Amino acid sequence: MAEKNENKDKTRSFYTELAKKMTLEKKEMNMFLWFNQLKYRSFIVTQSLRKIKQHLRTWTLSDEGWNDNKTISSLTNNEIIYKSRPILEEGEIDFEGKKIKTTINQRLIVSYSPLYAAYQISIREKQIERAMKLIKNPSLFNKSSSTDFKRFIKNIHFNKDGEVIKNNIYLDEDLISQESQYDGFYALVTNLDNSDEEIVRINHNRWKIEESFKIMKNELKTRPIYLQKENRIKAHFLTCYLALLIFRILEQKINMDNHYSSHEIIDTLKHFDLFKLKDIGYASNYKASNLSNLLVLLFELPLNKEAYGIANIKKIISNSKK
Repeated sequence: MAEKNENKDKTRSFYTELAKKMTLEKKEMNMFLWFNQLKYRSFIVTQSLRKIKQHLRTWTLSDEGWNDNKTISSLTNNEIIYKSRPILEEGEIDFEGKKIKTTINQRLIVSYSPLYAAYQISIREKQIERAMKLIKNPSLFNKSSSTDFKRFIKNIHFNKDGEVIKNNIYLDEDLISQESQYDGFYALVTNLDNSDEEIVRINHNRWKIEESFKIMKNELKTRPIYLQKENRIKAHFLTCYLALLIFRILEQKINMDNHYSSHEIIDTLKHFDLFKLKDIGYASNYKASNLSNLLVLLFELPLNKEAYGIANIKKIISNSKK
């Protein structure tokens, strides 16, 4: 029993340390930036425009300073413009038990895209529509309902059962107006010396990292983990990371001249299956598609038939190990 409790404590400690490494609360962002500056580490992080100082918000929303002297009103839907300015911030960080004064020498980069503006407007319009439904019919919603639209409702309260109290609730027009002025804008801060265009391009690829986490969680079933010993937990994560690496290599080969989403590829692989015919051989258990045919072609897998003899399958397995 003592050994089992000790393993649980180790597991809990391991998860705690892992969480510290993999998560970062917004209130800790400045500490994160200062620490990186102190350790001479490079960073690119997103910046909420509503949380920066007033003079920086004014600069952001002005129609001056954009690359190639462009203006927002002159843009076509597919264009993206950007501008930047240096920011010097002084702060104090607790480092190895000592308070150290340091300075963050960073750059604020702001980009604007009409397409991104249209996307944000469409999302907000749907949220406002849901907020109006709640205002008209409070009984249809409760505290556990999605919260994305509730920020647009003023004076909203819930009773002990989580139901909306029918009081003087109304639409927050001021908040809608405040949010709308930032439609199309996207901000980053960095201490790298690369050009604005390159920083924006690098950050644009961040979705690949986020997608990798989704694949790890949803497709590779990284969590939940039914293990207790630290070495087994590490082995589990290593297996998942290797599977992700193999998948990404596979994805690159497939999409050299094509464009299939991660979900399409994984779904096709999941259904790429055969079922055994008693004492005869195997039969295809999947529906052929352009993607399955491409997999057969790219990786020289002779799996484009309706039926296979036992000797054929043994040969395919043997060749796959070479």
